[in-house]
Amino acid sequence: MIKRLCECEIRDTRIKRLHVLRDIKYQPVQTGHGSFGEDVVMLLCLSLILCLIAIIVLDLRPSVYALVKVQKDIAAGNVTSLLKKGLALDKSGNHTEAIEYYNKVLAIDPNDVATLDAKGVSLDYLGNYTGAIEYYDRALAIDPNDVYALTNKGIALDALRNLV
Repeated sequence: MIKRLCECEIRDTRIKRLHVLRDIKYQPVQTGHGSFGEDVVMLLCLSLILCLIAIIVLDLRPSVYALVKVQKDIAAGNVTSLLKKGLALDKSGNHTEAIEYYNKVLAIDPNDVATLDAKGVSLDYLGNYTGAIEYYDRALAIDPNDVYALTNKGIALDALRNLV
C-alpha cells in the first residue's frame, strides 16, 4: 500500500541528510607519496562514495532497484509488475510517467484499489486535487474502509481549501 508523507516530513529528512553531508571533511589526494595508480584508485573510491551518498540523500535505493527488477514482467503485462513500476517512478518523482503505468493496470483491472490510490497520489503531487479526489472516491466505492484513500482524500480536500 502507499503511504503518503507530509511534504514537511520529507523536507526535514532531506535537510537532516544535507547537514550530515555538510559536516563531512574531504582530504585532498596526496601526490608524490604513491604511484599514479594509487592516486587513480583513491579518486575512483572517492567518486563511488560520493555517488552512494547522492543515492542515499535523494532516497533512490528502492526505486532504482524496483525499476530494474520488474522490467521483464512488464513486457508480459503482469499487473503487479506494472503497479510496482508505477510506484517506483512515483517515488523517483516522475509522476506523469507513473500515471501511464497506473492507466495500464486500470485498463486490465479497473477495480484495483491499490492502483486507484496510487494514481490519486500521483495526481495529488501534480496539483490536480480534484482528479485525485475522484480516484480516491472510486477506491472508497470499492472498499469504504481503505485507510490510504480516506487519508489522502482528506489531504487533497485540505489542499483545495488552502488554494481557495
